[in-house]
Amino acid sequence: MPEPLKNQLNHELISKLALDIQSVYSPFQADAFLRSTMDAWEELELKDRVYRIAVNMGEYLPGDYGTAISIIDQVVGNYGTWLDGWGWFFPIFVELFGQDEENWDVSMGALARYTPYASSEGAVRPFIIKHEARMMAQMVAWSKHESEHVRRLSCEGCRPALPWAPALNSFKKDPTPILPILEQLKTDPSVWVRKSVANNLNDISKTHPALVAKIAKEWYGSNEHTNWIVKHGCRTLLKKGNREVLAIFGIDNAVSIDVEGFALGARSISIGEDITFSFSISAKEATKVRLEYGIDYVKSGGKRNRKIFQLSEISLKENTKKSYVRKHSFADVSTRKHYPGTHSVTLIVNGAERGTLDFVLEAQGKKSGRDRHLRRKYRNLRKNEHKSGSICYNLKRENSEPMTTQNDNFQKEIIMSTQYTRVTFVITPEMEKRLDCLKKDIYYNRSHSEMLRSLLKAGLDVLQGEMLTPGKFLQSETPA
Repeated sequence: MPEPLKNQLNHELISKLALDIQSVYSPFQADAFLRSTMDAWEELELKDRVYRIAVNMGEYLPGDYGTAISIIDQVVGNYGTWLDGWGWFFPIFVELFGQDEENWDVSMGALARYTPYASSEGAVRPFIIKHEARMMAQMVAWSKHESEHVRRLSCEGCRPALPWAPALNSFKKDPTPILPILEQLKTDPSVWVRKSVANNLNDISKTHPALVAKIAKEWYGSNEHTNWIVKHGCRTLLKKGNREVLAIFGIDNAVSIDVEGFALGARSISIGEDITFSFSISAKEATKVRLEYGIDYVKSGGKRNRKIFQLSEISLKENTKKSYVRKHSFADVSTRKHYPGTHSVTLIVNGAERGTLDFVLEAQGKKSGRDRHLRRKYRNLRKNEHKSGSICYNLKRENSEPMTTQNDNFQKEIIMSTQYTRVTFVITPEMEKRLDCLKKDIYYNRSHSEMLRSLLKAGLDVLQGEMLTPGKFLQSETPA
């Protein structure tokens, strides 16, 4: 799991900040600032750390706001850019100490200057909440600024539901004040500005879907950059299967698409493992296809919540069949913790649900007594094989009839469990040389284990009449 983002705001960075300020303003009490800022530091989360730094800057910088800003101006460039830097506390200083009427012009200038180094998108929101008309006039002016960073600020800062920032509830009720900014920026040459426009549209779509659908119709087809904005800005509506929006992109035809063989690779898995599912699609006529799947996650309280994931968006020819195999990880990450219980995977084709399958997610490490016996047997098998200098690999596969075969060059033992068959095979030196040749010609940097899984899976699928291309995400195209 990656290191928490809050750890970037650490003793080293705050010491640097203290010394940087002291180098341009000698009365600054660097040691006292460092001690007061780091007090009980480990207990603070990211946002609390940012605000702690900004508050303490206000304690030790001059009381005159304009003078304090002139000092910050001299050090703000030492902390990277808004993409890779850690100077988030500079615009927050403006938010905390610059909202008085007499400081308005100084604050507006500072927010614009600081946003290339540490985006001011969060700091402008209290100004919008308290002085909506005046601040939105400033945002419209910024939307015409020569700097792409300031233009991005004009749009990102007024998003109704910006993450990690206070919601702009008045814009959730009526987003009309935002629309002139979006109109101004819909063909902007900067990719960062266009992403912001799309994100703003997506926020608005959650409370005003009809308005965003209307804008999408008006904008789509006029400009390549605008087309991308519309598609990305409608992503929530697409995931919800909004028929009006699906029609804009020509992916509303679900009737002529057939789905076959939707199946799971296992009926239960443990937290930390993958669930595999497969299916095939074919079309009676040439059509565009948007493939998605939904996972109904069990939450800590036992309720379930669906998350939609996009598989692909393709043009399918008439009487053409495509087969897919997809893996979805249930390993815990910083943004998602998994809980045991019955989960579901739902296949969605052009916004329409085409099947739901349930599976059980078990607590990590929970295995039956039979599973433990099989693992011990498998470990003993590996020990014996390694003593002879052979290389041993294994493959998990959906349950099938037990079988045991043996010859001079290939040895295979299939051990049955309740969910899958474990195939163990030993590679002789002669076979290893052949695999190395295949690795150079076909598989490049794949391991022997990955190559063997792919080759054996492909061979078994041929026997079943399904030719799937080896790989994590498998698909093939054959006549229906």
